Amino acid sequence: MDHTFLLKTASGELHNTRTVIITAGVGAFEPRRINVPNAEIYEGKNLHYFVSNIQQFKGKRVAILGGGDSAVDWANTLEPPLPKK
Repeated sequence: MDHTFLLKTASGELHNTRTVIITAGVGAFEPRRINVPNAEIYEGKNLHYFVSNIQQFKGKRVAILGGGDSAVDWANTLEPPLPKK
């Protein structure tokens, strides 16, 4: 085993590499905190910057704020399934 990764690009090109670098925008690893007075009082209770346990939101009304794909992904994940016909 040569301990390399095989990466495939969107155009189908293949590349072997030993290193993968993940670049992410501000807020990917350290959240951009909301600029509201006393917001820290609600952090971890009613205000969450990350979803660590999806079950804690089950059956609740949730507002998701944020930019980029991850906000849309979480909104879709937390949306209850449509009733079957």
